Amino acid sequence: MAMGSASSARFRPIYNWQDDVEDLEDYRWGGYHPIRLGDDLSNRRYYIVHKLGYGRSSTVWLVRDRVENRYVSLKVITARHSKLSPEVDVRNRLRCGDRHHPGHPFVLSPLNEFYIDGPNGRHLCLVSELAGPSVLEVKMAAEHGMLSIEAAQNITAQLALGLSYVHSCGVIHGDIHTHNVASQIPNLDSWTAEKIYENFGEPERSPISRCDNEPLGPEAPPYAVPPAYFWSIGEEDLTKQIKIIDFGEASFSQDERKKLHTPMPFRAPESFFGELIGPAADVWAFGCTVFNVFANGQLFDGFMPSEDAILVGMVDSLGVLPPQWWEKWECRSYYFSSDRTPKASITAHDPGPSKPLALRIQEMRSSGDQSEGALRPFKPDEMVNLQNLLAATLKYLPFERVTADDVSKLEWIHELFLRSRTNESDAL
Repeated sequence: MAMGSASSARFRPIYNWQDDVEDLEDYRWGGYHPIRLGDDLSNRRYYIVHKLGYGRSSTVWLVRDRVENRYVSLKVITARHSKLSPEVDVRNRLRCGDRHHPGHPFVLSPLNEFYIDGPNGRHLCLVSELAGPSVLEVKMAAEHGMLSIEAAQNITAQLALGLSYVHSCGVIHGDIHTHNVASQIPNLDSWTAEKIYENFGEPERSPISRCDNEPLGPEAPPYAVPPAYFWSIGEEDLTKQIKIIDFGEASFSQDERKKLHTPMPFRAPESFFGELIGPAADVWAFGCTVFNVFANGQLFDGFMPSEDAILVGMVDSLGVLPPQWWEKWECRSYYFSSDRTPKASITAHDPGPSKPLALRIQEMRSSGDQSEGALRPFKPDEMVNLQNLLAATLKYLPFERVTADDVSKLEWIHELFLRSRTNESDAL
């Protein structure tokens, strides 16, 4: 009984829960830095205007650079992750890449780095060009929860080119998915903070309180700030240009790495079996991301899915795993018979038949809505292009997958890139 009480006390929350903000429990030593709106950082150069987002290891802010007289994004990393973050070295590598590479404009440009000391430790701060909401957020806010085919195609082409640039720099992103592909928002540099608030909403200041009603210490800010919402810009403008962001899980091509922290539905199969991770893992994640961009859902779906559930989904859509992995899969006998057919334990949980990749693609946009304004179906050539792209990127064995450079040179990808450049020139 005493052990149970001690265990409960050990995991008792400190702060009252809030939605749509970072994990408040990590306002402690080693965790987040307590940022407030209006703070000045780095000798008063960077002024905090609004929140852009957050993750398990950082908060990201819309700030005004008083030296360059422009708006930029500022990523403040937790103290514990600041010690081991690869991002400074990765950003230096990306800075040295070929600026004439067609994918360079689709990777978030690093601008500056500095450290700040606070009540929770020493924090690495990364300044980058300003980017807007993630493609996932734009998609969720869109009508029907899906983007137009034209927008999805544009995002696919730019993501392929951007990933080709990243790999040309000898960098493996390691965390490609729709939350790490951001929209490029229109230039706001001439706007005051007040005009930003008029157009995108005044920042919400939600008071932080302790569960024990004790006063807050210096380790936590007095309020939490949900991210800004840019939906008034409109889907069309939010999908004109994207940026690959967040290199917190990145590594270099020569590194011997066997683990990925990519969300499970986007994680390459070699990572499940302890094999070395290379650029091909990004290509697999790219294929899963492209499916997610076009479809109302993920290719390998599920709420907090396990490795086994994802592997079952792979077999359903792509066929049996390569022999060396099939034999190493410890739990395969729970899901499949010796003749490799699904056992009743699967069909009882999911009575629907397995659906191969081609069928999943055909059904990805079928909503049954025939009303005016409903999403249009694929044209035959669009369907073929997408099927070929996903089949080539979602090969089980890494050496059988196409490279990001191969994808960027596909005729239809190149045509989309040229079209987007033409549209951009016409708009100037």
